Amino acid sequence: MRIMKFDVNMKDQVKSNVKQNLFVKSFPKTWDENDLKTLFSKYGPVESVFIQRKANSESKCNGVVLFRN
Repeated sequence: MRIMKFDVNMKDQVKSNVKQNLFVKSFPKTWDENDLKTLFSKYGPVESVFIQRKANSESKCNGVVLFRN
């Protein structure tokens, strides 16, 4: 698994309310949003999880985890 910081419109974020996005790739195809949330929630409160999917709903094995702070 590979984890990278994912910055979207960082210049538009208010410093007192900065949210951190992590781009995660190469996780198992069998994982769903709950698996990613469970894995990363031990590092802080997870606000949302997104997994990129193919047209047939199969995981592309990458996604984004958004931490509350």
